[in-house]
Amino acid sequence: MPGEFIPVLEAMGCMRELGRQVFEMAATQQAAWRAMSPAEKLAQVRALTTAVLWLEREGLRRRHPTFGPAQLHRAAIERRLGPELTARVYSSLSRAP
Repeated sequence: MPGEFIPVLEAMGCMRELGRQVFEMAATQQAAWRAMSPAEKLAQVRALTTAVLWLEREGLRRRHPTFGPAQLHRAAIERRLGPELTARVYSSLSRAP
């Protein structure tokens, strides 16, 4: 956590150099993104979205090892929508013809 390592870096006098390196990396990445075509940018977004969803699913699997696929799906939806809205959505789905 930053609250743990930043004071150490400050005490060592390394924060300025770290800040410079982080800024340099961010500027380089921004230039790379600007140079991408729209199709390349879309592919990057898709890859990131896939990675985020995979990490979320794996985290939920570890937290709830007994859940089946439907329960994991509902848990993921609840994380995004909150418990109240999820309950409303699922109750309306169960009443659908």
